[in-house]
This record gives sequence, C-alpha cells and structure tokens, in this order.
Amino acid sequence: MFSLDQSLGFVVNRTATCMRSQLMADFEAHGFDITSDQWLVLNRLNEEDGISQKELAIRVYKDKTNTARIIEIMERKGLIERRNDAEDQRQRLVYLTAQGSSTYQHLIPIVRAALQRAQEGFSDEEISQLISTLNRIYYNLT
Repeated sequence: MFSLDQSLGFVVNRTATCMRSQLMADFEAHGFDITSDQWLVLNRLNEEDGISQKELAIRVYKDKTNTARIIEIMERKGLIERRNDAEDQRQRLVYLTAQGSSTYQHLIPIVRAALQRAQEGFSDEEISQLISTLNRIYYNLT
C-alpha cells in the first residue's frame, strides 16, 4: 500500500499550500489585496527590477501564461509597470512602481510574522538544515 501521508511530495505540497493560504489570510487581515503569487513577483522585482516577463516566470517558477496573468492583474492594481526594452524593442521589461515598492515594504513584517509562526519550535539550525535538504531534493530532480 502507498500512503500519501508518508509521501514526501504530498507532505511538501500540503505544507506549501497551507503556508500560501495562511499568508494570503494574513495579507487580507492587514488590508492588502495580494495573492501569494503576486507576493513572489513583488519580491523578485525588489531583488532585481526591470527584468523580462520570461525571466520573471523562471524566477517565480510559474509558466509564462500564469505569469502574464499575474502581471496583468498587478499592473491594473498599479503595483508594476511594463516598459519597452531600450536594447530590444520586441521585449518588455517589468518594473515595480512606487506603489509596488511601498506595498512590498509593508508586506515584509507580515511575511516575517507568518514565517515565524510556521517555524515555531524549530532552531535556526533545524530550519537551515530543512532548507538545505529541500534544496538537495530539488536539485536531484532538475
């Protein structure tokens, strides 16, 4: 018999789903209309602003269609903007707006609090080891 409850993939997915749901509930409780996917985009653009949609999709581990949809919604909300690439007119680059940057800054304490709740009872060393282990699994599969 195969037990889903003992399956690494199922347990990791269940945990990720729960973390995403909790994070979105926390955003909503603080008055932010932001999804976990939009948070990923804000975070990646804060790390490096002005990247292509294709590169953004790669960095948030979403397909191009979903990334385009997320970007369109965020653009309507005034969080990001797309501009033509000066070096390649066929390509558009994605940038945080002032509102997007401000929203990102306001979300950081909410995200930190959510992570702190999720990591309650774990030492820094245990968290570091867990991240290392999950990264090893990821790299085994890619």
